[in-house]
Amino acid sequence: MKNQYCQNCHIPLKKEQKYCGNCGQESLGNKYSFLVILKDFIGGLFNLDSKIWRTPISLFKPGFLTAEFFKGRRARYTKPGRLLLFVLLFYFALFTFLGSLDVEENTSQASDSMMNLKFAHYLKQNKDSLKNEMKNDFDTLLLNDVLDSLQNQLFGTGDNIIRLNNLKIDVKDVAVMNNQELIEKYEIEGYWRQKIFSQGLKLRDSPDGLKDFIIGNMTWVILLSIPVMGVCLLLLYIRRGHYYSEHILFLVHAISFFFILGIPFLILEYFYDLKILNVLLPLLWFVYLFLAMKKYYKQGMMKTFFKYSIFMFSYSISASILFVFFVLIGAFLF
Repeated sequence: MKNQYCQNCHIPLKKEQKYCGNCGQESLGNKYSFLVILKDFIGGLFNLDSKIWRTPISLFKPGFLTAEFFKGRRARYTKPGRLLLFVLLFYFALFTFLGSLDVEENTSQASDSMMNLKFAHYLKQNKDSLKNEMKNDFDTLLLNDVLDSLQNQLFGTGDNIIRLNNLKIDVKDVAVMNNQELIEKYEIEGYWRQKIFSQGLKLRDSPDGLKDFIIGNMTWVILLSIPVMGVCLLLLYIRRGHYYSEHILFLVHAISFFFILGIPFLILEYFYDLKILNVLLPLLWFVYLFLAMKKYYKQGMMKTFFKYSIFMFSYSISASILFVFFVLIGAFLF
């Protein structure tokens, strides 16, 4: 039975009313069944007039969505901050997942190599005891040859050297010693030298650790660059009377478009190994950004190109500084 009052705004409802005339909520009473949830989900997913589809489709029109927001037409679109965060999280989650599929084999090979070195060290340390235990079952000369051959195959006969911070580190030592033992053996002094040495070994053993840290913090690099570049746009268009919030929203929509476009590019590059897509994506975004600036700020081709060039130069510098900052932090924290 239908409620006589709207559960959302407590406005009285008639028995035949399916929706509240004040807030628009459907009159379902206190029961919100699984079928209703499923209906809402499917309806929102496949309804081309819903925010889920209308917002990204509108982004393919350069500058259009920002103009819509400042004309007061906001309710029909997904909120800009929510859109950007969702797109960033989805893109980097997909990037990390596809990347993990590529590195599984390399990680396995590196792990096997380290196990071989440790086993070779064990043979070297316990060769005599192994000979004594098996001398009754095998010919002594043959046993010596087998153990020596196995050890050489695992260790290698050449110089296995790791060059790290101008030091030559024997790979055999890396296999059997911990970081502190290595620091003492190679007489590495000073906190920062020891820290860099330890992180260098960690990076060698787990190269994906730093990459994952950087990717995990790329969202912050992008988010922090937006207010900085908003100031740049404010200065470039200071005589046009635009508010700072307009420039921020313009950047949010432009960056959201880049990552929405990047999702199918990421999938195509992974499955078809189309390296050209890594070049095509930024090129398309550069063109999109120029067209968006021209359309939203309503200036001529030459003025827009001049301001666009200054903006891209400033964006490259600020993003690079933030990226290097997070890489340096990652090198010590991952």
